[in-house]
Amino acid sequence: MGDGALTLTADRRATQGGDGHTYPWTSGMVTTGRDSWNGTPRHTFTYGYYAAAIKAPADPAGMFPAFWLIPADSRATPPELDIAEFIHSNQAVDLHMHWRSAAGEDVHDGTRYGPADFAGGYHVFAMDWEPDAVTWYVDGVERYRMDDPSLVPDVPMELVLDLAVGFQAAPPDSVDRTSLQVAWVGVWQH
Repeated sequence: MGDGALTLTADRRATQGGDGHTYPWTSGMVTTGRDSWNGTPRHTFTYGYYAAAIKAPADPAGMFPAFWLIPADSRATPPELDIAEFIHSNQAVDLHMHWRSAAGEDVHDGTRYGPADFAGGYHVFAMDWEPDAVTWYVDGVERYRMDDPSLVPDVPMELVLDLAVGFQAAPPDSVDRTSLQVAWVGVWQH
């Protein structure tokens, strides 16, 4: 925290994980969930309006920043509600919902919105999760809606903001550090 923002920074430096392995990067995550992986969830939500003012990383290659909801009881997905994902991009944002098919497979639907300069300043990414529909907003404008009540999750979830590294592709050698900034986060439960 500093200068009025939360900054999650990914640094290329050898870091020993809690599992004893050494990883080439260190990064950050904040959650309303728990203090440790097996801890008791602190704040969980079922339904509500979730919003955050986010400035995407200037160097997005190999990065996967996300603002999302994950089941609080297990942290296993699906279901999963992705309010905003920036997969190797600061020009497009992915808005998705995941659910489990009858065969047990992870199925998802959503949209990609852009192009826009999401690294040039703060943008507000929001999602309204109701029992019969989920609606996504970018800067106050509706960008996607799923209105099949049979697919809408109804389990308590925890809120997560993270800056993951290496999803789908490793960062290029030219990137050693990048940051995701968050000016504010709000949750209004229905």
